[in-house]
Order: sequence, then C-alpha cells, then structure tokens
Amino acid sequence: MYWYYVLFIFIGSFFFLNFFIGVLFLKFNEARKNERKGFTDDDIGWQDVQKLILTAEPEYETTNVPKNAVLKQFHDLVSSANFEKFIMMCIVLNIV
Repeated sequence: MYWYYVLFIFIGSFFFLNFFIGVLFLKFNEARKNERKGFTDDDIGWQDVQKLILTAEPEYETTNVPKNAVLKQFHDLVSSANFEKFIMMCIVLNIV
C-alpha cells in the first residue's frame, strides 16, 4: 500500500500539474488572439510601432563616449568584457 500511495501521489501530482500548465497555455493563447480582435490593420501597425519605440534604446558605447582622453580611457576600461568578468569574479568570491 505504501508504494501504491507514493506512486499515486507522484504520478497524480505530475499529471495534474501538466494538465494545469496545459490549460494555462491554452487560455494564454486564446487571450493573445482575442487581444487584437476588433482592431484594423492600421491599429495593429500603430501598436507594433509603439512597442518598438518603448523597447528601443540607443547604443551606450557610441552615445556616451567622453571627449576627454583620460575619461575616454576609463570609459573603455569599464566598457570592456574583461572588466565585466573581473567584477563578476569579485562578486562570486565575495559570496563564497
């Protein structure tokens, strides 16, 4: 009876969890389809442009480069991938 109960709990919970997630995905897809219902192609295009504007960001390394030579060297240092790795190692070592 013990093994039956354990298997029933594990298999049953796994089945119901997958069933629940499947229903969530189904409802999410239906809601996403209904989200654009009733809009014209122009409205949908306008929404897409607005989403693009909200997510657009200028490239930091080309827009904020200082004119001063010393500041430019520091900018290049802190913008490099090696500096990022060094800082990450310091954080990990601090955690350890």
